[in-house]
Amino acid sequence: ALVSKHLCLKEKGSKTWYEGWNNSLGFKIGNYRTKLRRAGIKDVAVNPGKRSRTYPEGAASRANIKRHRRGEINFLPNYPQGETKDTLDNQRLEMVEQFKKTMIDRDMIMIHHHMQHSGVKKL
Repeated sequence: ALVSKHLCLKEKGSKTWYEGWNNSLGFKIGNYRTKLRRAGIKDVAVNPGKRSRTYPEGAASRANIKRHRRGEINFLPNYPQGETKDTLDNQRLEMVEQFKKTMIDRDMIMIHHHMQHSGVKKL
């Protein structure tokens, strides 16, 4: 859509006019994932290579690699800084309690509304 809207972005000589853009973005995403993996982020470390300089007798990194999925970035997310599983669970329970309170408040508003209408009809 971007290439069809802005004609100056079209690549001459390619069938779809954006093959080079697609190739470039693929490499950029791969490099970005490599940086995240080296930084120790677990979200993209699903398919780590097995052979390295320190372990040269290991299996090749291309052996038994699972394809990355669309939601891989959400796979085993790291906890936010300063949070643990228990603190996040406590926050979740607090939110559940708040939602229960709002349902009761909504019910009271509806009850009050119905009581006003029933009182008007009796008169």
